Amino acid sequence: MSRRCRNLMLLLLLSTPIFAQRQPTVYFKNITISDGLSNNEVKQIVQDELGFIWFATGSGIDRYDGYHIKKFDPGLSHEYEKEMLTWRPLKMLWDKDSILYIGSDFHGLQIYDISQDSIHSYTSVNSNLPGTAIFKILKGKNGWIYLGTENGLSIFHSEDRSFANFPELQGSVYAIAEDTLGNIWFSSEERGLVQFHPDSMEFSIFDHAESPRAIYGKDIVNDLFCKGNLMYVATDFQILAIDVMNNTLETIIDSEFAPSGFSCVLEDQAGNIWAGSYSDGLFHREITTKEISNLRHNLLDHHSVVSNKISCLFQGIQGNIWIGTFGDGVSVVKPDFQKIYVHRQLDYAPITIGKNEIRDLSRAPDGTIWMALENGVASLRPGATQAQFFDFREFTTCSKNISHISTDEYGDLYVTTSCGIAKWSSSQPKKLHLIQPQNAHFPRNHFISLNYSSPKLYTSTTALDSSRGLWVYDVQSKEIIK
Repeated sequence: MSRRCRNLMLLLLLSTPIFAQRQPTVYFKNITISDGLSNNEVKQIVQDELGFIWFATGSGIDRYDGYHIKKFDPGLSHEYEKEMLTWRPLKMLWDKDSILYIGSDFHGLQIYDISQDSIHSYTSVNSNLPGTAIFKILKGKNGWIYLGTENGLSIFHSEDRSFANFPELQGSVYAIAEDTLGNIWFSSEERGLVQFHPDSMEFSIFDHAESPRAIYGKDIVNDLFCKGNLMYVATDFQILAIDVMNNTLETIIDSEFAPSGFSCVLEDQAGNIWAGSYSDGLFHREITTKEISNLRHNLLDHHSVVSNKISCLFQGIQGNIWIGTFGDGVSVVKPDFQKIYVHRQLDYAPITIGKNEIRDLSRAPDGTIWMALENGVASLRPGATQAQFFDFREFTTCSKNISHISTDEYGDLYVTTSCGIAKWSSSQPKKLHLIQPQNAHFPRNHFISLNYSSPKLYTSTTALDSSRGLWVYDVQSKEIIK
């Protein structure tokens, strides 16, 4: 080998960062337009209370259920309202009661009530919203909606639908986070890193003796993320951690790792740090060893991250890390880097009903979902994330074998029990009325179906005696029709 070749190889080795020599085996699941994504540019990722993942893409909003991607069509009658809701969304906030806040770069703030199928649009024309572009949306502990706009910080009060603006702090706000004390931190294009104190409605510029130039520079802070006492700051130069209680500052990942700058930062549930860069891939800092891994796209490895240009990071309810990119789609990875086999099982949040096994379901006219459980029933109201359990053992000995359920036009329930078929109403939750036909005896067990269709109740059994087969009960005449 010639000296020139040896020198070239030595130069390449010396120019390779040390952290790149030890790479873990990582399995990413990638989602792109070929999988149904509306646009490969993904600005933000959020998750609703039912576990669905929502993507704000360059062509509208997509909803992902773990198997399929569905472009969000609000079903609004006015085409202009649809355009306002889906045109180039930048940021989203999923609030309780199925309220979706959407900020865009042209149409200001859109508030869509999914349950009512209604939209309220706020722009600089029809309100005092300071600008048409919204780069960040955050809901504070006090219920206020904080907006990062092209002309500073704005606060939306949902009670009276008003905005509070602060003209003394101009410039685009790209990042907002709330610390453990309830203070709001945001990046000001003109003032650097700023703290807002909601109690006093006053501002203070972050000032630290050891603070690097990155904190003060214009348009430098790209993302903020707070967990516990630590406020993480993603800048064009490094990832910083500020202890908001002790006012200490630490550099987590330095600029030598990502010359292009850091676009976003996240601390996962285990305490590991994730950071996205503009063109240098994804970074992972292990909590115990503090070892930093650079996870890059590899054309020869379809399990690698989909792109080196990372736009946003999000951790789902079940712990998976979701990575949005600037034009190449979405990647998702388990925190332990192992393979993801079934998305839905990993990222869908189950409805809380205790340890009961759901044996049958029925939908009431008001949209309530009723569930037959081992020893009672449970109801799930529209938009709720937790079911209400009614334990039949508290008031009857016929509480076993609640295997089938059906609702009538009034929302009352017919259920199969260990004593036969009974009627139950949530308005009288401590009473169970057994069905006793006037002209025959209902079977007591071996039910395989139950269905109410006014005014008749249908059931069938697998009994080995004369009660085997289909039974039809007329609710009005209280007689069996067989």
